[in-house]
Amino acid sequence: MTVYVDDANIAATPAPRTSRWSHLSADTRAELHEFAGALGLRREWFQDAPATWHYDLSEGKRARAIQLGAEAVTWCEGADIIRERRARPGAAKHQSVREQITARPEAAGIGPDDPGLRQWARHNAGLGIGPATRSRLREAGREAEAG
Repeated sequence: MTVYVDDANIAATPAPRTSRWSHLSADTRAELHEFAGALGLRREWFQDAPATWHYDLSEGKRARAIQLGAEAVTWCEGADIIRERRARPGAAKHQSVREQITARPEAAGIGPDDPGLRQWARHNAGLGIGPATRSRLREAGREAEAG
């Protein structure tokens, strides 16, 4: 089993305090999930994106992962591992953010007519995130180009 933990050291504030985070990845999803389970990570924390799937790790979990046998790599080496994973035959094609956003609910069995999805869309519209906002942004862009 080859599991990797990078040294990304990204600042994030998921709780009341800011901490530093890295990524746990592996050669296969099965290896990654098995190791993550041994590390005490919940499956819902899995970041499931084509070719870049991983778990985020706090500093303490990163140190524990290394103790359990994860191979410490630099963030550059981690990116190389992802590129190699992408190049493998049968690897998932890279998806745009829009494709990823659409694919996740579909993979969970949430169709476009789902009431929760409609409620989420109404909520975003209430925040001013919707067609009207996109239209205003496009118009501002055109004015800037003409400017």
